[in-house]
Amino acid sequence: MTFLTNLNLSNNLLQGNIPESFGRNLSHLQWLDLFGNNFDGELQEFLKGLFKGAGATGSLDTLRLGNNKLFGSLPDITKFSSLKTFSLLGNQLNGFNLRIIILNLISPMLQFLTKFLTGFGISPQD
Repeated sequence: MTFLTNLNLSNNLLQGNIPESFGRNLSHLQWLDLFGNNFDGELQEFLKGLFKGAGATGSLDTLRLGNNKLFGSLPDITKFSSLKTFSLLGNQLNGFNLRIIILNLISPMLQFLTKFLTGFGISPQD
């Protein structure tokens, strides 16, 4: 399964822990959909294992883990720079720093606007 790019196991009523070793041989994985199962376990442990494998190359851009029974605190998603879609709704998660997430998401936009406005004779200091 080393060259697998898309894996959809959604809505299959799979249950149990998602093993930390799950992503070990999925280094080319771009899209992982585990939505709508009964997976349980600590989210951060699963993500740690997944991003040692599938996320290590920066190829994973879609991760759907919603409507499971995952628990624990939300990770700092800014570490997962390749992700474009990250769904966790419908789990038992807690605690995240929204301010850090928002600042990291809007930072590239602010840099673009600063360059754009400076090019038109408007500087951020005005």
